[in-house]
Amino acid sequence: MISERSLFLHLLRILSAFIVVLGHTKEFLFVHMNENANLPEKIIRLFLSLGSAAVLVFFFLSGYVVS
Repeated sequence: MISERSLFLHLLRILSAFIVVLGHTKEFLFVHMNENANLPEKIIRLFLSLGSAAVLVFFFLSGYVVS
């Protein structure tokens, strides 16, 4: 049976992988952001820019879970 800690780590890995995939779509969704972009667009772009950090989290957790 999977412990709660292990389940949390797996869910965190899935979330980080999802953020990475969404981050790669950022260039297709938003060509450029101008000065008068609305607040929801700015929030979405901020979330999508977390892709590089999510890669590090994913690989760190994958190494931890495998070992």
